[in-house]
Amino acid sequence: MNKPTVFFSHSSLDKGQLNRLKEAFCAKTGGAINVFLSSDGQSIPLGTNWVYRVQEGLEGAALMLVFITPNSINSSWVYFEAGYSYAKRVRVIPIGFLGVDLTQIGPPLSLLQGFNITSADTLNNLIALANEQFGHKHSLTFLPEDYDHIVGAGATTRSEERRVGKECRS
Repeated sequence: MNKPTVFFSHSSLDKGQLNRLKEAFCAKTGGAINVFLSSDGQSIPLGTNWVYRVQEGLEGAALMLVFITPNSINSSWVYFEAGYSYAKRVRVIPIGFLGVDLTQIGPPLSLLQGFNITSADTLNNLIALANEQFGHKHSLTFLPEDYDHIVGAGATTRSEERRVGKECRS
């Protein structure tokens, strides 16, 4: 059985936080869900055409999470990815992250219901969405220390990136 895929649309400038979020999300969902994250070092292997791999990721995704941050709020790619998925009738959820409140964004993303990640409780919305979308029953187990680790300073190491890629791929 194929695992469902969630596409994390983001700015590559936020790759440290998004890699840590992917790692935590995959751990909390027991690896039952693939996550396409273009900056994780796994979703787009070296030597491949990255535009083609992003298109494949978009084609295979059953859910699109659009992380709006200070780095991505004006990204043409983020809006392109969201629009592409929306046009394919994939559920697109905008998420205010790393200090961006969704009230700061305009159309078209502001027309979609989303939420802000500001705590462990709001991180649990990610698991709740996956449960709802895919009929899973993962526990809502994000803790304040998880939130602090995800948004904290520091780059993700290459060994963490390799481990994340293995945990979230079929």
